[in-house]
Amino acid sequence: MNLWKEKVVGSTLRRSELLGKRLRRDHEKLVDHHKEKPMLAFDGKKIPHDTTPRLLALDANRINRVVEKIVRCLYYRELGNILPAGANFEITPEPISEEKLEKVILERKGVSGARKNSFLYWYEFDETEKKSEWILLFFLQVHFVVRIFGLDYGEQ
Repeated sequence: MNLWKEKVVGSTLRRSELLGKRLRRDHEKLVDHHKEKPMLAFDGKKIPHDTTPRLLALDANRINRVVEKIVRCLYYRELGNILPAGANFEITPEPISEEKLEKVILERKGVSGARKNSFLYWYEFDETEKKSEWILLFFLQVHFVVRIFGLDYGEQ
């Protein structure tokens, strides 16, 4: 059984026909856009036209909300406290240096998933600046850099 396809995607699309229509419409727009102006991958290379059937247009705000929820849960898991209400998030897929990537992998705080390194995360706190930085790494390929500002450690 393909758990992701059947239980996550399948059940979501069954519950929300409108979401399925929107995803199909967004995919058509993405393919049309790619024909006119080829998209680039993070490494700056053009995405081949034959891969467009596998591409999915996703709303960055929606992804960021999921990433924020993941970090909120990890924060609670790691510290045993709910993230302070005044915390502000900055979420980016910005490139990270090879040195930083090596640090994240070697000094990871947690790892999860059916396959080794499906998901791992790393974080550090700066109590002076009242902020923290989290890096979420999926399949050692896709990552998000999450900075949380406005952390008042005295409230915990």
